[in-house]
Amino acid sequence: KTLAPKTLAPKTLAPKTLAPNALAVSVIDIPLPAPIASPDLPDLRVRSSEGVLLYSAVAPIEVPITPLVDRPVPRPGGGKLLKRVGNLIREITSDEDKPAMESVAFRVAFLRPANQTNQPISISLVDQSGRLVATQAVRNSIPPTSPEYRSALDGWWQVYVRAADRLNRSTDYPDHVQSYLVAMLSGRFGLPLPDSFLRVDPPSYTFDESFGELLGLILGEKQWLDGIFRRQASGIVESQPANMPLPAPAAIINTPMGGLANGLGEVAVETLANYTPADCFYLRYGSFNNYLWFRDLSDDFGGDLSTMIRLKGLENNSSARIESQLNLESNELSRLLGPTVIRDQAMIGYDLLLGDGPAVGVLFESANAFLLRTSFNQARSARAAKENDVVLDTIEVAGLTVSRLMSADNRVRSFMTERDGVFLITNSRTLVEAFALLGQGGQALAQTPEFRLARASFSADDNHSLFAFISPGMVRRLVSPSSLIEMRRREEAKAQAEMTILARHAVAKERQNEELASLSIEQLIQSGYLPNHLMSRPDSSGLLEVDRKLIDSMRGSRGTYLPLADVKIDSVTVQESQWYQVIAGGLEATIPTVDPIVLAIKRRESPIPPVIDGRESEVVAIEAMVAPWDPSKFGKYAKYLGPPTETAIRMAPDDIVSVQASVDAQFLGPPTHLYAAIKDTTPPRPDDFDGIIKTFMALRSVPGYLGAWPSPGALDRLPLGLGIGTPVGPGLNRLIGGLYRYTDGSYSILSFYPDIITNSLQHLEAIPTDSVAQLRARSGNLIGSQLEGYINQLLYERAAAASIGGGKYLDSVADQLAIDPQDAPEIARRVLGEGVRDSLGGQYRLGSSGGRFEGDRWPGPLPSSVPPNGYIAPVLDWFRGGELLVTQGADRIGLRGEIAIEH
Repeated sequence: KTLAPKTLAPKTLAPKTLAPNALAVSVIDIPLPAPIASPDLPDLRVRSSEGVLLYSAVAPIEVPITPLVDRPVPRPGGGKLLKRVGNLIREITSDEDKPAMESVAFRVAFLRPANQTNQPISISLVDQSGRLVATQAVRNSIPPTSPEYRSALDGWWQVYVRAADRLNRSTDYPDHVQSYLVAMLSGRFGLPLPDSFLRVDPPSYTFDESFGELLGLILGEKQWLDGIFRRQASGIVESQPANMPLPAPAAIINTPMGGLANGLGEVAVETLANYTPADCFYLRYGSFNNYLWFRDLSDDFGGDLSTMIRLKGLENNSSARIESQLNLESNELSRLLGPTVIRDQAMIGYDLLLGDGPAVGVLFESANAFLLRTSFNQARSARAAKENDVVLDTIEVAGLTVSRLMSADNRVRSFMTERDGVFLITNSRTLVEAFALLGQGGQALAQTPEFRLARASFSADDNHSLFAFISPGMVRRLVSPSSLIEMRRREEAKAQAEMTILARHAVAKERQNEELASLSIEQLIQSGYLPNHLMSRPDSSGLLEVDRKLIDSMRGSRGTYLPLADVKIDSVTVQESQWYQVIAGGLEATIPTVDPIVLAIKRRESPIPPVIDGRESEVVAIEAMVAPWDPSKFGKYAKYLGPPTETAIRMAPDDIVSVQASVDAQFLGPPTHLYAAIKDTTPPRPDDFDGIIKTFMALRSVPGYLGAWPSPGALDRLPLGLGIGTPVGPGLNRLIGGLYRYTDGSYSILSFYPDIITNSLQHLEAIPTDSVAQLRARSGNLIGSQLEGYINQLLYERAAAASIGGGKYLDSVADQLAIDPQDAPEIARRVLGEGVRDSLGGQYRLGSSGGRFEGDRWPGPLPSSVPPNGYIAPVLDWFRGGELLVTQGADRIGLRGEIAIEH
C-alpha cells in the first residue's frame, strides 16, 4: 500500500456536449378570499401529481394598507366607534414596526420540461401543516419559442428570487442550495442577480470597529460562509495567478506585561507545558480520570458542549471525527488501563477550527512508557490492517522518529512521536516539527511570561479538573496572512464541491435522465450548470472523485481537511493580497495587542441532592483571567465599572435571580452599588416589550426591585420634582406612572409594588465579604420554581421555531432539486457536510399531510405552542443554580463562580 501524492491535477474527461436545455414557464395568480397582512402569510409549497415541476415558487401580490387614521369613521352604534377609537389609539402610540402591506393574491411560478408544454396539470398550494390552501388548473405553459416567453420568464424570476430570499431569512441553515440555483439559473437564462445576492462581499469585508466580526470570520458565522459561497456560485470570481508575495502580517503584539512581570520569581510549572510550543493553545486535564470526566460530560451532550445551552440545527460530530483521525478512540479496556500508564494528559494545537481540519494533538506524560508505547502501536497496527487505504510507516522529522498512520483523503492522519517519556499524537506535521525543536532550543509555553503569570495565579498543584490557556501566539498565528487566506481558500474549495453535487442533481432532474448525474466538472461547466472558474485555483488544487466521493486534491475530505498549519502558502493573488491588507488594517485598529486567556475548572461534591433519581450532581468551580489585558480595547463598557470592593449588598432570601455591580458613571455621581432582583414568578414575555405602552405595562408586571447604595440622588435632580413624587409613607413616595421609591438617604429602592419594597427592605444590608469584585450575580435552583416554566416555555418556542426551519429546509431541498423527499436528508448531508438535526431533539420524518418533513416529537404537522409533557430545555436539564463574580483591574480582569450541575 502506498500513499497518494499530496497534490493531483484535476482529472480531465472528454466533454460530452449537451444541447442547451429549453424549459417552459408558467406564471399564474390565485386570488385570496380576503386580504392578509403580509407578515402573517403562511409558507406555501407547490405540489402536482402530474408532470414535473421545476424551480417552483410562491410570492404574495401586495397592496398598501390604508392606515386607520385615513379611513372614514363609521357611524355610532354596535360599539364599532369605540372599537375604532381604541384601534386608532393603539396605532398612534405603538412604536413597533407596523405592517405596511397586505396580500390580496398568490403568484405561483414554475418551469417545466419543454416536452410537457401542452400537458394540462393541476397544481395545489399546501401550507406547513399540510392544509390545502388553493388549487388551480394549468392548461399549458409558455414554450421557449413563444414571443411571450421572455416576459413570462422575467415574471417567474421575480417570484423565484423573492421566495429564495424569504426562505433564507426564515431558517438558520446555510442557504447554499437556494444560492446555487439562483446563481446557476441567472447565468443560464441571462437573468439579473438580485441586488441583495452579494450583500456579503469578501473584498469589502472589514473589521473597522467590530471585534465580533473577526470572531465571526474565525468561527465561520453563517453570513460570512454564505457570502463566500454566493461569490463562487455567481461566477464573478476572476481567475488570477498567485504571483504576489504573502502580505505582511497584521502588526499586533502581545499585550505588554508591565508591572505584572515584576516579582514572578520561580513558578512551579507542570511537565507537559515544557513540551508545548509557545504558540499553541493548551488544555490540561491533570490526570486521565479528569480527561474521562470531561469526555463523559461532552458525551452527555452528543460530543458538543454547546448543546448544554441549545440544540443546533446541524449535527456536530467533530470530537468523534478528530478522535478517529488521530486513532485515539477509547474503549472499556483503555478506560481501565489509562490511569496506570498515563500520569498527565493535555490537548494542544494551533487552532480550534474543530469542524474543518484543525491542527491539534494530544500530549501524554507516561507513568509506564513501555506499556503506553505498546498500547499505541498495537492500536495503530490494527487500524492499518483493518482498513485497506490506511498506511502505517515510519518517517523522520527534525531528528525524531515518527510513526505515521495515514489515508490519502486525510480521514486518518496521525503522527506519533515521543521525547523523555512524553508522547505526542497529532494530525499536524508542523506541530511534530515544533515539538522536536523544543529539544533543540525552541521556546516552550512554560517559558513565556504570560504562562508563568497564569501559573503564579493558578497553581499547577491545585488539581484542576481542566486548565485552559489560550496563548497570544496562537491568536497571532491564526490571523496571519497564510492562515486567513487558506481559511478563505478552503471555504471556496468546499463551495465548489457543494456546487458540483447540486449541479449533478439539477441536470439529471431537468433532463429526466439519472445517468447525467455522473457528468464531469468540465461537462457541467460546458452545459452551464457550473461557472467557468472552477477549473482554475490559485494553489493548483482541484476536485477528485474517489468511490463517488468528492475529495480535494490538496486538502482531502471535508471535515478532515489538511490542518491549517500544514498548508504552505508562498504566493497569493492580487485580490487575496488586497483582501488581507484590509483585514490587517482593521485588526491593527481594533486589537493592536492580544491578551492571554486562562480558564480553570475544579469539581467538588454538590450539597444539592439530585432532582432526578439515578443522576449524579456536583459543583463546578470556575475561575478565569485575562492578564495582562488592556481595557481600552473594550470601549466605554469597561469604563463604567467602579473600583473593586469587598462590600456586597445582602439581598432578600426570596430573590430567585439577583445582580449587583459597583458602577462609576458620571450621571450617578460618586461610585455606587446598583442592585436588582426579581421574585419567583412568571415575568412578562419578550414580545410584551414592543411599543411604549406595552413596555410600560410589562415592566409594571415584573415583581422585582431596583436599588442603589449609597443613594445616588440622580432621581432627586430630575426637573419639576419628577423624581420626588408624593409621600405615601415613611421614606416611601409614589412617582408618576405608579412607580414607588423608598429612600432614607443611604438606600434607594424602586419598584411598582410597595409591599415588595417593604418586605425586602428589612433584608437589604451592605456587608463585608471575603471576596473582591465589581459585578456579582446569583441564580437559585430554578427546578420547581415558577421561573422554570417561564424559561422552559421561551426556550421551547425558540427550539420549535428552529425545528420548523429544519423541516422547511429539507422541504426546499426536495422541491428545488425535484428529488424523492426520502432522499432529501442524505442530499442535505452531502451538500452541507453535516446532517440536519431536529432542534427539539427528535428525528425528521415525512408526514402524511402534504409529504412535508415533520419532527417525530411534533404532535401533528406542526409543534405544539406549549412544551409537551416531559420536555425540558437543555440548560434546565442540568443547571441547578450558581453565582458569578467579576473583578476588573488596571492590568487584568478575573471571573470566579460556581455552578451546580446534574449529569
